[in-house]
Amino acid sequence: LGGLGFQRALERSGADLLGGDVEIRNVHRPVAAQRYAQIEGVQEIARMTSLLSMLQVGDQYRLVQITAVEEGWPLRGQLVTEPLLNAKKLGPKDVLVEPSLAQRFDLKIGQKVQVAGQDLTVRGIVVAMPGGFSQGPVLGPRILMSRAALESAGLLQVGSLFHDHLLLNVAPGQLDAVLSDVNSQAQEDGARVRERRAAAPATIQIVNRVAVGFA
Repeated sequence: LGGLGFQRALERSGADLLGGDVEIRNVHRPVAAQRYAQIEGVQEIARMTSLLSMLQVGDQYRLVQITAVEEGWPLRGQLVTEPLLNAKKLGPKDVLVEPSLAQRFDLKIGQKVQVAGQDLTVRGIVVAMPGGFSQGPVLGPRILMSRAALESAGLLQVGSLFHDHLLLNVAPGQLDAVLSDVNSQAQEDGARVRERRAAAPATIQIVNRVAVGFA
């Protein structure tokens, strides 16, 4: 029972790290959100899109990894910022930056920066965020903005290299049934699926072996 309880705690932690119970990921094209939203047992959905671009501060440039989110993100876990902000409050011209980026350019709250020729205003510093580990290799410091800001900057055009992540919140006790339907749909779509139990698979395997050993 102790092992089972610990496994459940790890699954909850995995959902907080992922930003939801299930993640469907596509490269180069958006995930077809409505197909997954209609699956029985799915309670909420939210989209997160990541890609590389250049940040301009005055006459200086830096390659950054953009994370662009829809209203409602994160479904699980918490965005921690300084000062405290809600991702839902991000306007189409707002951006949050990682501490290393703020230090390098001595960025201040309210300062203007540019991404793809678009003026954006720094509203805060990202201390921690869900979903960071699922975005693939990180080739630069992250900045966080609304997906509306990303679209306004013209960075989601045909041929753009971006990763689209659709996050799902699942009703209690429905995860396996939902995953069966999600995996079938993802196979048709050519998408990849990750779920909360995969956040720490090695640790969960160890817990399972210990639980069996004491059974």
